[in-house]
Amino acid sequence: MPRYYSIKDVAEKLDIPEYTLRYWIRMLGISGRKRHNRMYFTEKDVNYFIGVKTLINKGYTLTSINSMIKEDGRSILLRWAEKGLSMKIVEELKGCIKDVDRIISGVKEISNVH
Repeated sequence: MPRYYSIKDVAEKLDIPEYTLRYWIRMLGISGRKRHNRMYFTEKDVNYFIGVKTLINKGYTLTSINSMIKEDGRSILLRWAEKGLSMKIVEELKGCIKDVDRIISGVKEISNVH
């Protein structure tokens, strides 16, 4: 059974305000499923929004993103979502490497003291 996310869940997952997500929904026509007078989104919908966020972080406007969707379909957002997730993983790995470097430096300092 597919998992459904509320607007609040999606906004938290993307680390954006709910009003920003609602604006994207209105401007880009990415709608979820209504149930009990609330909007819910699938994992694929969430990936569309990850693609939108990645493009916006790259300097694209919602107007240009909308044009891209009209030309290539929503699949363009999925491709950008993959890039965005990959970039996030790379940044997290860089952070881990810095942490390991700090630990190694600390161990070396302790070793030199004794």
